[in-house]
Amino acid sequence: MMHPFACVLIALLATATATAQREGGRGGQGGDGAGRGGNRPAAGSPANPAPNDPAAGNPAQGAPARGASAQGADVGKAKDAPPPAPADPEVAKAALRDFHAGWAKASLPLKVAAVEKLAAVGGEDVAKALAAKLTDPNALVRQSIAEALGRLRQPKAVGDLGDALAREIDDKDGSLPAIQAMCTALGAIGDAKAVPALTHGVFAGNDRAENWLAIVEARLAAVGQIKDKASVDALIDLLGKVPTTGGRRATGGGRGGGGRVQRLVENPLRKLTRENHADADAWRDWWKTARAKFTF
Repeated sequence: MMHPFACVLIALLATATATAQREGGRGGQGGDGAGRGGNRPAAGSPANPAPNDPAAGNPAQGAPARGASAQGADVGKAKDAPPPAPADPEVAKAALRDFHAGWAKASLPLKVAAVEKLAAVGGEDVAKALAAKLTDPNALVRQSIAEALGRLRQPKAVGDLGDALAREIDDKDGSLPAIQAMCTALGAIGDAKAVPALTHGVFAGNDRAENWLAIVEARLAAVGQIKDKASVDALIDLLGKVPTTGGRRATGGGRGGGGRVQRLVENPLRKLTRENHADADAWRDWWKTARAKFTF
């Protein structure tokens, strides 16, 4: 009798092929960085960046990072699509058993296909099982899991996603597409518990690295999807921490300084509050008065 996981692998081959073709057709979005066993192009990790300026809306051709409007659109799509309804408990139990049976020895395409198949089952237990695999050594697998968790929108996954995001950012070989997928998932879930993971140390690191802005953009765009006063608190706090000189953090000219990083903070703040104020002091003054009675 054929091993149960072998049956699953055979059934997933067609899905794996389709998934691989889909990933290959993403063009500038792909790239898993310098290592971790990925089979995508090397460009696109924080350690090996590709030219990109998301705040200016001008990513270079072939760069894995996307502009602010594209990142926001991804988060919006994840929130608009309804999560799959949880399957019958017995069906879910069987799916989870098959998923775990041969994960450690599965190839990259089969892991990606297995993630997609399990995510279609839906439910909290599925989300927890997928989130536990965010430690997988391959960046494409981590990205696929994050994308699936964004579709499932289960709050139980927030802690694992936040931890995975911190690891990905801190890793010199971290994957930009995986970081973006994790941020998008946290924004789509919309739980205020994700705000610290998305904002803590957001301006840290080498701000002259080409992917620095893309990572800041992904994190702050996700905060803009979380309709909670904690999001507004954090964004207004960040407005006062954007340096006025040096590197890519310079606020430049325009109304209220209005430089690239400043805009990355202000855009989600305006989206959340439907307000527009001249500078950090004006935002703080308004929020001090409006916070108690503010509704989203």
